[in-house]
Amino acid sequence: VPASLNTAIAVATGEFHTVAVTPSGSVLCWGRASYGALDVPAGLGTVTAVAAGGNHSIARLSNGAVRCWGWNEYAQCDVPANLGAVTEVAAGGFHSMAITASGAVRCWGGGFAGQCSPPADLSSATAIDGGYEFSIGLSASGAVRCWGSNALGQCRVPTDLGAATAVAAGARHAVA
Repeated sequence: VPASLNTAIAVATGEFHTVAVTPSGSVLCWGRASYGALDVPAGLGTVTAVAAGGNHSIARLSNGAVRCWGWNEYAQCDVPANLGAVTEVAAGGFHSMAITASGAVRCWGGGFAGQCSPPADLSSATAIDGGYEFSIGLSASGAVRCWGSNALGQCRVPTDLGAATAVAAGARHAVA
């Protein structure tokens, strides 16, 4: 952890790096300095949330805009031009995600396992996260939806789960 980081208001971990937001809205990154994941863009602005993927980082700015940096082999750092203001950001191994102001989930980057194709019945999303090759979302009603690779059962939502209040994704597992 950088010695200059006394307090953080948000922290995210990627495969080989960590990203933190300070109380002033600046970003610090540390870990393996590969593919530019630690290279915070100059003039980033005031950041309110961060996410970290395989080797890329995402920031939600105070105005709702999104900025990405790092490895961009699968366009995971190419923020869609028509994204608009977002309320949350998340990252997976090779993809990036955001919840728009209307609650829609938008994904971009490497979608080779379906992780960038959110289900149509995921409306009014309140939380998202990305695993290695899958994504998970939570609707306002507490319904959990998972999409992408299910090679290890990570997208098999238990039928007796009930309404969830939070979701998270590991590399190859999901939690609600």
